[in-house]
Amino acid sequence: MSLNLSLHSMESRIACAPKLLRHSAAIVILLSILIVVYRSALTETYGFSDDYYDTVPGTQEWVFEKRVMEGRPIYASIMALLTSGGMSIEELAWIRWISIVGIGLLGFCILRALALTGCDRFLSFCMAVTICVCVPLQISAVWATASLYPFGAALSGLAFILARRALFYQGIREKALLSAAAVFSLVATLLIFQPVAMFFWVFAAIAAFKPETRWRELYRHSVWYGFVFLSGLALAFAAYKLGSL
Repeated sequence: MSLNLSLHSMESRIACAPKLLRHSAAIVILLSILIVVYRSALTETYGFSDDYYDTVPGTQEWVFEKRVMEGRPIYASIMALLTSGGMSIEELAWIRWISIVGIGLLGFCILRALALTGCDRFLSFCMAVTICVCVPLQISAVWATASLYPFGAALSGLAFILARRALFYQGIREKALLSAAAVFSLVATLLIFQPVAMFFWVFAAIAAFKPETRWRELYRHSVWYGFVFLSGLALAFAAYKLGSL
């Protein structure tokens, strides 16, 4: 019995290996394209006016408090950690590298979401690359202050994936855990940068507009996703009110 289980486990790992290789290759190619596209942001020495407060020692505490009061405590904490003690203009390029990783992560999530709907792999990859070079993400790539925003967008995608899995689970315990994880992932997104939470609905649209989707099913799923989204908004708003006290 144990031998059969071991053989089954080994066969499963062997079957998963090609998928892992394809995923790894997709990530490497996507990141390589992004590095080429945004190479000037990664190699040039510059900064914007908003970057000034992260580079001058003595202003970090004020900036941290301001960001927390704006309802972005996670963003404030990570940026404070990255810029503790002040940074030179040259060092801002390292923060922009972090943004490229976040954009690549978001692009891979979009690629996987499109592929799971049955979309052609090459077309899915091209669409993911196109989204990654759109103007909002260009701003995140070239502006050190906005470097964490793509991670928030990727987190909103994760929130949708968890919410979708919870929708189809039959067990109450599993459904509750997945739902809670989806809500808190969305809360984390909102506490990084509120507008990027709208990427939740980008992933919802990708999942919804499949050829076999029926209107009744679309309505039922939308109600569930709306409930998860509103729950995240309520908790994030509570965090904002606490931070503004």
